[in-house]
Amino acid sequence: MERLYPLFREMDVTPARDLATLPGGTAVTIAGVRRAMNTPPMRSGKRVVFVSLDDGTGPVSNVVFFHNVQKQIGSGIFQTHYMLIRGKTRRSCARGLSVTGEAAWDLLHVQREHAARGATLAEVTPLRRRTANTAQNTTVRTAPRTSQKHTNVLSGMGDQD
Repeated sequence: MERLYPLFREMDVTPARDLATLPGGTAVTIAGVRRAMNTPPMRSGKRVVFVSLDDGTGPVSNVVFFHNVQKQIGSGIFQTHYMLIRGKTRRSCARGLSVTGEAAWDLLHVQREHAARGATLAEVTPLRRRTANTAQNTTVRTAPRTSQKHTNVLSGMGDQD
């Protein structure tokens, strides 16, 4: 992930190591490689998506996308391995912290757009649910599938043979 840190600074990404110092309700942008994802059954029947992101700076960032946002971003959240997320911090206790996701981007797509034309986050299309109309006119932008070893190397946590 270190190769992305200059982009993180330009996009005003909050490192995971700094999240614990922020009060609840703080608007943040976080980024990293997706380490885990869970969509447990909910009593209400509405889908909630939990994502764990690792930016290599500290504890894994935990993000929750509630039903209304997940409906907007669609299946792209399940296909993107490198993510940039905008949301708000949420405190569950003195040390418990998560981020309530409000929007998500494919991090590698953001990187390409920024490198090619200096695009800001506001100029890059976030993940959106595909409809019959958009499926014909858009290209799905997802990160390539990587092996666990490759993912660990990118995050600085694996063997670097």
